[in-house]
Amino acid sequence: MSVPLPKLTFNSLNSRTIKDFERRFSAYLEANKLTNEDEVIKIAHLKSAVDLETDELIQSFNITGETSKKILEALTNHFKPEKNLIMSQFKFFGCKQAKTENFQTFYANLKTLAAECEFGDQSDNIMKARIVLGIQDPELQERLLRNSSSTLLEIVEYCKCAEEAGANKSRINANIQDDTQEEVSISKIKTHQRWKPKERSAESTPTPYDCRRCGTKHLPRSCPAYQKTCTKCRRKGHFSSRCRTKKNNISPRRSGAFCFVQKLFTNPLFSPHNEKMVSF
Repeated sequence: MSVPLPKLTFNSLNSRTIKDFERRFSAYLEANKLTNEDEVIKIAHLKSAVDLETDELIQSFNITGETSKKILEALTNHFKPEKNLIMSQFKFFGCKQAKTENFQTFYANLKTLAAECEFGDQSDNIMKARIVLGIQDPELQERLLRNSSSTLLEIVEYCKCAEEAGANKSRINANIQDDTQEEVSISKIKTHQRWKPKERSAESTPTPYDCRRCGTKHLPRSCPAYQKTCTKCRRKGHFSSRCRTKKNNISPRRSGAFCFVQKLFTNPLFSPHNEKMVSF
């Protein structure tokens, strides 16, 4: 099964699209068994993949010993942005590790920026300095500054190990904290269960009983005779119908007329012979 020929248009030309086309064109040659064909055939396939304006641009390059690879390189160089060395170095020396960025990502970004800076044989030394200055951990910075003779590879490995050790420590502390919180929660639950008041059983539910004070059946502390005055004995807490005081023990209410008669008969001036009937 053949692979279709990729297309490249003039309006879409830039370093990224050319690089992508080069990758797809290589796959096209491989799939259609054209890799080992003469360059004339490869160039013919390549020029069939581009539009008229792009083909005219290729002709303007006047490539000596034209091959498909040289054509793609010429297109890449033509659309490659002009290199600004000062700007590239400015970006490199301003590169710092972000708070949430791991060391491996920081180091990869630093290497990408360094590739555009043309540091030459001083590349490793400059990379070491930028790593020490750019990492987030101040304690790690201090340890690296003490070992100024370390190679770039040693510094990179040391930073990776330090970061991994820090991550392991955080995980251990988190597990310890979780265990402590779990123990506290269990202790609280046990304490709550220990002091939880017992629920009343069905047997302890109050039931009505026959009251001797009012003569009715009611629940405890619900007597209608509570604080009521008995009309017989004048005492509180029961009805007269339930009064158990004997009639002889009931003291009559002393009115003013009774006191007068009593006083009259106890006066020594009066004798039984002078006793008179007093009616009221």
